[in-house]
Amino acid sequence: MECPRCGHRNPAGSYLCAGCSAPISEETVLTTELTPQDRSSLPSSGPAAGGEKLEPGTVLGGRYEILEMLGIGGMGAVYRARDRELDRLVALKVIRPDLANNPSIIERFKQELILARQVTHKNVIRVFDLGVAGNIKFITMEFIEGRTLAAVMSERKFTPEESTRLIQQVCRALEAAHAEGVIHRDLKPQNVMLDAQGKASVMDFGLALSSGVPGSPKAGGLAGTPAYMSPARKSITAPTYSPWG
Repeated sequence: MECPRCGHRNPAGSYLCAGCSAPISEETVLTTELTPQDRSSLPSSGPAAGGEKLEPGTVLGGRYEILEMLGIGGMGAVYRARDRELDRLVALKVIRPDLANNPSIIERFKQELILARQVTHKNVIRVFDLGVAGNIKFITMEFIEGRTLAAVMSERKFTPEESTRLIQQVCRALEAAHAEGVIHRDLKPQNVMLDAQGKASVMDFGLALSSGVPGSPKAGGLAGTPAYMSPARKSITAPTYSPWG
């Protein structure tokens, strides 16, 4: 895998260039809001869940029964789970054990919870709670039986009518967020879920910015995914990789 910045050849699946440390995959980036210590704890190549995979049947906190893994990434893994107390399915995002004691990383999980809770709309995925079970820290959120917009787009094209309905739904979600002073900052097809009926739900507020939440990231920090940023934002500074979002 060749780095688009310096031309260095890297192993397939690498996130960062070994030659210049630039991101070489289409991942979320964050430049000024992680400390050097935070960045050093992030993976340099390949998706990593950290720790052992939670097997189906595992129960966290005496409440959440793991059913299956949905995916893994730099921050950890996402599972489909059953909330035994409320008898409903949830998506359960587990933070990597080696990051669980990092105050800045945990603060971002809390931020995602707080900001997502601020926005109540049918086209925004609901985030329920931040939980702890032993040395495992996790977020529970609404489970949607569907696929990401990115996955659907990779297989087929949308008709003009479908595209219009999709864009309207995403815009309504953003309108609801903006009404609460929340800016998503990482809107992309990977962060939009589509169910079988074509309902779109915006998710992942891990990089969101809010004018009304103490401790929210400061304006001026470059955050997002390069392929979905405006040229003006990308030219501010060379981005540094973060797998959030």
